[in-house]
Amino acid sequence: MIYTYMKREIPFPGMATFDAPSREFCKQRRMVSNTPLQALMTMNDEAFFEAAQAFAKRVFQKEGQLPEQISQAYQLATTEIPDEETISKLMEAYETFLKNYQSEPQLAADINATPEEAARTLLCSVILNLDEALTR
Repeated sequence: MIYTYMKREIPFPGMATFDAPSREFCKQRRMVSNTPLQALMTMNDEAFFEAAQAFAKRVFQKEGQLPEQISQAYQLATTEIPDEETISKLMEAYETFLKNYQSEPQLAADINATPEEAARTLLCSVILNLDEALTR
């Protein structure tokens, strides 16, 4: 759960980006939308990055092979079982992230992580940024 400081007159920018109601009136349903600003926010906001770090620690601390762990992460974020193509694409993304962090270990050190931890965090950030995870 994420806690934030709320002001009556000025909504929290993150909530405004995700089309939260203004709180002036009670609403039964929220409008569902998907805009480029939402993706930009989830990929760059510190709170979402920290959520991805915690998510990566939760998923990858369990025993098992990497494809099983990635499948578990996908299931937790989207409540759907990933197909083989999705798992292979996420595995490919993880390998790319890992190669980048291994070639430049200072990038991983900037976030106080090993290259493996940094690649896992970035992979979880991608999973949390999926349309299935954000709008369902």
